[in-house]
Amino acid sequence: MCIKFNGYNKTISQMSSVLEWLSSYGINAHNSRYAKYEKLINDFFNNKDLEIFLKNKNINDFSEIILDKDLYDKTLNKFLIMTESLKEIFEIVIIYKTLQQEENTCLKDRLKKIITGQELLTENTKNESAHARDILFELLIISYFYNLNYKIHFETLTDVVVEKNNIKVFGECKRLSSEKNLQKQLSKAKKQLSRINLREEEYGLIFVDISNCIFKDIIKKELLNAQIAKELLEFSVNNFIKRNEKLIEEYNNKCIDFSLAICFVANIPTWVQDGTLYRNVKIQVIAPEKLCDKKFQRLNKILNGFDLALEKLFI
Repeated sequence: MCIKFNGYNKTISQMSSVLEWLSSYGINAHNSRYAKYEKLINDFFNNKDLEIFLKNKNINDFSEIILDKDLYDKTLNKFLIMTESLKEIFEIVIIYKTLQQEENTCLKDRLKKIITGQELLTENTKNESAHARDILFELLIISYFYNLNYKIHFETLTDVVVEKNNIKVFGECKRLSSEKNLQKQLSKAKKQLSRINLREEEYGLIFVDISNCIFKDIIKKELLNAQIAKELLEFSVNNFIKRNEKLIEEYNNKCIDFSLAICFVANIPTWVQDGTLYRNVKIQVIAPEKLCDKKFQRLNKILNGFDLALEKLFI
């Protein structure tokens, strides 16, 4: 799914409403990392050195622009910061649009956690910031199900519990800081889901956010159009899965009694050559080869329309 954001400023402008919403829960949102993202974005667009360089140049054709190394490195760093800031904004706006009418103590507790920590992730990110993004990913997966009219249960032992048409789903959500952590996170998900005593029409799912593993490799590339951006993300996700194929198969088999599949999620804001921004998302579902027909049918039913569930939020 590749959604066009000609008016991404409109999304940014919703941050004032987001901050007020969070504040209504008694959360000190105006002093949180979410209050800083608009400034980080503006820092890129207010690059005076770049502005002087680009004067009288065709900024709609990046191929004509060649920067010296120092200006290039500074501009690239600002660009990465700006794009990561937009990603953070898009995600909290999704949660705001989806869950703003919900009044639940457990939701409030999760919202208190997601605003904590530093505004940008680095290789040396402290646990507090990493944990905030873990909870954020849980709420994003909940938002997908919510927009597919699932009933959400917030008071749970697993990250996600949703229900619709007498089918109940228990989900464990794991966000990778790097590819080397995949086995550790799958092992955690296995341990947590195995504790659930699943009854008839109750199923488990594992969701893994791999955005951090491919983020910089994608946004550093100069992309001609949205189709190429979409294909690049699909290629990157498929390569990730191929590199880890044996490990994924191993854990799918280990979890087959309590998990229908491992769902890999990549969410990368993508700029193309004409300066248009897209919210580029790929969800790849890998089920165990030996999954029985009934469970495979349930998997398809549960995730029917899942990849498009958030599209209407940005129309």
